[in-house]
Amino acid sequence: CASVEGSRKELHLTLAYSFPSTHFSTLEALASNVDPSAIASWEVRLYSRDTRIIGNEVHKVLYSHVPREPDELELLIGDFVYVSGESLATSADGWVEGTSWLTGCQGFLPTNYIERTAESDAWTLHRALPIIGGTTGIDGLETLSLPRRLPISLSLLNLLENSEGSRRSTEGLSETSSLEKFHSRQASLDQSQASNLSLKDLEALYSKIETKKRYKEPLFKFPIEGPRKLIVVRHGERVDFTFGDWIRFCFDDTGKYQQKDLNMPSTLPKRDGAPLSFYKDCPLTNVGLLQAQLLGEGMRAGKVVVHHVYCSPSLRCIQTCTNILKGIYLPYVKYHTFYFSEGLGLADSMPINIEPGLFEWLAWYHDSMPIWMTPSELKDTGFNINFYYEPLIRPDELKNSQESCEQFYARSAYVTQSLLSQTQKDGGTILLVGHASTVDTCCRQLIGGLPRSGHDMTSLLKKIPYCSFSYTVQDPKTGGWSLQEPPFPPVTHSANMRYDWKALTQT
Repeated sequence: CASVEGSRKELHLTLAYSFPSTHFSTLEALASNVDPSAIASWEVRLYSRDTRIIGNEVHKVLYSHVPREPDELELLIGDFVYVSGESLATSADGWVEGTSWLTGCQGFLPTNYIERTAESDAWTLHRALPIIGGTTGIDGLETLSLPRRLPISLSLLNLLENSEGSRRSTEGLSETSSLEKFHSRQASLDQSQASNLSLKDLEALYSKIETKKRYKEPLFKFPIEGPRKLIVVRHGERVDFTFGDWIRFCFDDTGKYQQKDLNMPSTLPKRDGAPLSFYKDCPLTNVGLLQAQLLGEGMRAGKVVVHHVYCSPSLRCIQTCTNILKGIYLPYVKYHTFYFSEGLGLADSMPINIEPGLFEWLAWYHDSMPIWMTPSELKDTGFNINFYYEPLIRPDELKNSQESCEQFYARSAYVTQSLLSQTQKDGGTILLVGHASTVDTCCRQLIGGLPRSGHDMTSLLKKIPYCSFSYTVQDPKTGGWSLQEPPFPPVTHSANMRYDWKALTQT
């Protein structure tokens, strides 16, 4: 609390700075119309400006670019690059040297993959604090219609209030915890009505069921005994990072898709806005689908049983989640289809809960957010989606393109802690399918670690390839969580350059 003596100090709001004198009368008229005693809602924001901007222009990345040479710079949609205006103007081959705002790496990049934007787009937001005031002081707040949820920038930071980070004991996740008071949801209706069936029971049961018949009985009887486990998985190989601007050469003028490589999907799901809606919400490659299914098979071999499933709304994550479940349960399900299947045979027993809060760092989406497929479009495609699930964070709440790295970690921790709280009575293993950053952000504070800086996080992402995962186990006695070696191996494969048959014609 600070006191300000009116005769010595003054608090003021600057409407403009260094403006032309010709604008003075207009600005003075605007200032005179401001009622300082009126109820108002303001937000104080703290930004920092990257010194690498000095002497350079700021350009946003339009298309992703996978480096082919060691001196090339990797481009990710949503990133910014600092380039010299003089170098752009004098470039003879369409390439220019630039610096990535996201990673700080330098390298050469194609000039037609970037577009100039405002310098302020590359500013970093560190903190946003709402300020609400009125004519009657504190009493004036009582007349305001506050939102149903605290602003993300503040409410998520509440998870950091304990000295041990976001580590929660069993008591801390009880019905009276501050987290549940802040935001509570009921668990899926489908998962709360379950019967007791082991994987061995499933195998015997499906041997009696005719081919292609779906099993609609629940799989498990809750509560599940034993320590709770959290598995967080990155999606599989994505089309755009593998083939670059694939949309431009895979769709004709009528919008018809054509597979140009055997690693590309043979078909694509129907959705509004296609093909442009695939730019920021691309599908997996066929290798990506295989990666996910191999991971699921590894989980099954490691005797991992998944009881709760939550997934980012990105198409690549939903495909990954679907194929992981297929790998876990396919030997016990005679109904077999591939890629965009009509179901896993687990239609009502193992649905995927779409949680937008698991989406990656919003700072990578300065210009606009992806347009995700609607639940009806996902259903028509054949994905097994739980329509009863109410997300912790709605898609329309993911609007803060200036989200700081700390806020991103706090959002991920909030989602993780909330899902653990919701499923505490049921117990069992939770599977979260998201992005490379999700593998760390959803368990970092759970095990007592502090949020990483943006530089440290992006450096870590280089060590998290497709279908990587974290395996976290709770100690039943202390309630603490710790990273442990998973009971299944990772998925590894070498890079495979694109083959050109014309090489055989060279002498």
